Amino acid sequence: MVFLRLKIKKGEEVGSVKKPLLFALFSALVLTLSASALPALAGTVAEPVAKFVIDQRTYWVRGEPRQMDVAPFIENGRTYVPVRYLGYALGVPESGIGWDQAERKATLTKDGTTVELVVGQSSYRVNGQERGMDVAPLLKDGRVFLPARFVAEALGYKVTWEPYFRQVVVLTPGYEVSMDQARAGTLQPPPGAVAPTGFIDRYGYSWGFPYQAKRIDFRIGSRYATVTRPDGSTYQLDLGTECVVVTKPITDRSIIRKYPEVYPEGTYVVMPEDSEYTTAFYIPFIPVARAFGVPEQNIVWDGEHLAVFGYYGDVRNYCVMTPGSKEIVCLVVPSKADPNGKGPVVGTGHLYFPLSVKDGVPMLGVNSVNDFSALLFAPMGAPGLINATGGGSFDYETGTAFILVKGPARQ
Repeated sequence: MVFLRLKIKKGEEVGSVKKPLLFALFSALVLTLSASALPALAGTVAEPVAKFVIDQRTYWVRGEPRQMDVAPFIENGRTYVPVRYLGYALGVPESGIGWDQAERKATLTKDGTTVELVVGQSSYRVNGQERGMDVAPLLKDGRVFLPARFVAEALGYKVTWEPYFRQVVVLTPGYEVSMDQARAGTLQPPPGAVAPTGFIDRYGYSWGFPYQAKRIDFRIGSRYATVTRPDGSTYQLDLGTECVVVTKPITDRSIIRKYPEVYPEGTYVVMPEDSEYTTAFYIPFIPVARAFGVPEQNIVWDGEHLAVFGYYGDVRNYCVMTPGSKEIVCLVVPSKADPNGKGPVVGTGHLYFPLSVKDGVPMLGVNSVNDFSALLFAPMGAPGLINATGGGSFDYETGTAFILVKGPARQ
């Protein structure tokens, strides 16, 4: 095993924290280096509202498939979606969608916001105020097309592009995470986030929230998992999207083709050979973290960053990740009971597998090693977010994976 390469950002009284705090924080992240279509008030998690897939005439609204008479496409490196169907997906009523043939102008009106687009013009109007675009609306097959973000953002939504799945996803606004603030140690927890109050060690650090699940089992291609509670009872957990396997071409030949009945098309993604990705079973993080006992208000997803708050008994402590990257940025504010704790510490570590996103849902990887254990549980005798030690694995032959609690870390 290769230990975490730790980088400490020093400022006023930063970087002076010694063992056990410094070791405890980053040994918890000892990893190999190898979420009606009306935007709510910004919650902690950006929820997927709509999905458009390149070259497909099916689009999805809150997970439900709908049909359209045209398909999204890519031109000059930009992704275009049909404006009318985008409007439908975002809750614009039929009466709020207009087309002026003489002016070649499309109009969308919803909840007091009016967006006007003219074919061929690289500007548009929102409630009469002109805004610029780097592209112009196109007229194709009798429909107006435009990159989704201009209309969606005007109506209060956020748009992400998932290149490996060739799809555009529209999200409700979530609590915004600034990576600059995360690296500076100034990122604030969202409203309502709470600190764990479990076992407190002699240095004043909590060993995490009580675990609410003993084991969770997953199957390739399924968006449902089986959760086993500590008392042995079970229930089905909706993950928000299906579990998938991420591979590279050489793995595709040796695993996917070896078990075609286990991995039908659509259950795996083959990444470029030069990417950071290695073979892993990818599982949605947020519902799993909640099922194990992390309060939902402690988890932030804004479509571009995943952040978790509440490590070591302090709601200010966090870990932040970015899709497509293995990097983790973490903060620990030392306990007043720690004789060596003189200031906050910001450090960077690495996941085993890059954070991935599918259908607007952030996902972490599991193989013989897994990133859930390091982010949630208490490895190597150090406190975790959940007061438990844990593990997990991926079985290639059956297309199944699990994450489990081995027992309480401290009690």
